[in-house]
Formats: sequence, structure tokens, C-alpha cells
Amino acid sequence: MKDKLACIIPIFLTMLCISLSCSNNKSTTGPEDSNDIFAIYIVEDTIYGKGEVGLDTLKLSKQPLLSCSDITSYIWSKHQINYSEDVHKQLKGFTDLWRKGFVVIAEGKKIYWGLFQSYLDSYACQNPVIILFPRETDMKHILSSTIYIRRSYFDGEGLEAEPDPRSDARIHNALEKAGVLVP
Repeated sequence: MKDKLACIIPIFLTMLCISLSCSNNKSTTGPEDSNDIFAIYIVEDTIYGKGEVGLDTLKLSKQPLLSCSDITSYIWSKHQINYSEDVHKQLKGFTDLWRKGFVVIAEGKKIYWGLFQSYLDSYACQNPVIILFPRETDMKHILSSTIYIRRSYFDGEGLEAEPDPRSDARIHNALEKAGVLVP
């Protein structure tokens, strides 16, 4: 019996260590296994100006920029996110979002990435964008009191033939479950 325990304990400890190290690796690219029904995370990697970006490889902020608890309504037909004045005051502190990426998560899965841009940008992004506005005090870019996730910042032809990642059924279902979806 002692011989069996002597073999089982090291195997158990090894499996435990492997399990813990695997779960730590997942956190380096973001909250794939989180319980977020719907959230928008900031991308920590620089993706501005890069063509193809692997969604699964993007490293995300530890906390979401916005989650369902912040959202008062999401108008699906416009991809418009509304939130309270208190949330807007918190978001005004994020003045360094210009040209950073974001990832939309629904039901704990990364759905698509996009960029924070301003109307002054000359870079045409084919991915969804959230437009930032200049703050009056110092002209740093901030989020408006309502966010629109636009299909792209792109003037080219052919985009209408591409699938719109904002209309993913998983996002629709997550927003509906959260009780914030407005058709």
C-alpha cells in the first residue's frame, strides 16, 4: 500500500502543477474563459496599422472597458451602446484609447476585434471602429456619452459583401440574456 501511495502522490502533484500552469497561460491572452455575458476589452498589443491580426493571440486588459453591468441598453439596429452618466464619467478617464484595439466578448468568447479611431484618422480600418471625440480641456481623445460600434472606417468598395462581425448571433443572444437588447 505504501508503494502505491508513493507512486500516486507524485503523479497527482505533477498533474496539479500542469493544470495550474495551463490555466495561467490562458490569462496572458485575455479572459477567454471568463463568465462575461458581453464585454468590451482594450487590447494591450499594438495593432494599429497592422493588416491581419490573430484574434486568439491578442493580449487583453485584465478588466473590461465596458460590461453588461455598465450598459443600460444596446440598440441592435445601430450597434449603439447607452450607459449611465456615472459610467460616462469613469470612461472620461480613458484618454489614451486612440489607435488602440478593442475586442468584443460574448458568452466568454472573443468574437471580433476593432480599433478606437477619431474622425481625423487617415488610416482606413476594415474592422469595426469606435469613434473617439476630443476632450475640450486638453483635446485628448475620449469616448462620447453614447458609443456606436461602426462597421468600419473604410471608403473602399466591396465591404458590403463581407459578413458584419457586429451581427454575430452570440452577441445578440448575450445581450438578450443580459436584458439590455433593444431591437
